[in-house]
Amino acid sequence: MKKFILSLLCLSLFIVGCSADKGNSDKNDDQTVISSESFDEDFYPVLAKKTSNPNRENIYLYSGSTYDYKAIGRGLQVLSLDHFDKDSYYMQEGQYLTTSRCKDILLRRFDANTQPYGLNPELGSTVGGISDAIIVDLLSEQNYLKYVGNEYVLGGISVAIVVYPRVSVNGTRQEVNMSKADLLAYAKTAAERLYSYLRGLKGLEEVPVLIGIYQRSTKDDLRSGKYLGEIYSTNSYGNFEEINQEIVVFPTEASKAIDATNDTAFLQLRSALKEFSVEAVGVVGEGYYTGGKLTRLNITINMNAKTYTEAIAMTQYAAMLVDSRFGDGFYIQVKVESQTQLIAIITQPSGGNVSTVFID
Repeated sequence: MKKFILSLLCLSLFIVGCSADKGNSDKNDDQTVISSESFDEDFYPVLAKKTSNPNRENIYLYSGSTYDYKAIGRGLQVLSLDHFDKDSYYMQEGQYLTTSRCKDILLRRFDANTQPYGLNPELGSTVGGISDAIIVDLLSEQNYLKYVGNEYVLGGISVAIVVYPRVSVNGTRQEVNMSKADLLAYAKTAAERLYSYLRGLKGLEEVPVLIGIYQRSTKDDLRSGKYLGEIYSTNSYGNFEEINQEIVVFPTEASKAIDATNDTAFLQLRSALKEFSVEAVGVVGEGYYTGGKLTRLNITINMNAKTYTEAIAMTQYAAMLVDSRFGDGFYIQVKVESQTQLIAIITQPSGGNVSTVFID
């Protein structure tokens, strides 16, 4: 039995400076280094500027849902780990793709001379059998900087191309179904145009560029979207690498088919919680698979506790079940809610101990 760690904490916000080995204080007045030491090992320290991402409003408004704007950014950061060492780089809000620049390059491509970088198809063209489709919906940028001498210098840029096929009907954009093959084929074309555009911006002439292709979820899908592929480029445009991601709801026929072992473990956890609870309890999960392997399992437990003792007992029991029912080859996060309010978070890193934070 793994060791349990139960921390009863009131949530506070701490901003921590860090140095060259994550300990040198930042010498620029408008920047602050925020430590990643309390986070998992796949997070970067963040170099925060007083000036925010110039495209932040559009990223939030056009992501489709909170699920997507977090998945776009988090997924892009995880892809960046393979190219920008987290022990040498600092992550920063994107500073190059301003709202006006995004507006220009998200237009339709009229011709190679007057609008060479337009990321959406020309009027009158057909993609995957769909006429006049609007495919590229949003761009999201992250910058990666290194500390050299007494300053932070740009060492790389990562950009997500968010694809979401639609057509315009009487002035309203409506979703359309497009095959993955057709969507990817067009997204690769858009990525190459974006790369050429970025190379023309001052400061981006030579830095490594990572472009991720993200498929946004549909408006009725409560799950986030997923990354379909990436292109990493240094001196010249790089090769496309497909990413095989799948998001599966637990428990369903899909989770049973793709992962019978963890589907069974989830059903056992849900059954045990229902038997333990005084009132009805809801338990739902979302598994994240890459290359057919489960990398993360998010679970939400909804209960109707009427006393503090009831709430803490249910939380402790849930943590015990997580520890005993599942293997340790993936990350587990459990949100415990009572009367629609978040009361606790249970986590278990891959190969690590179960830890619980109870929110007073």
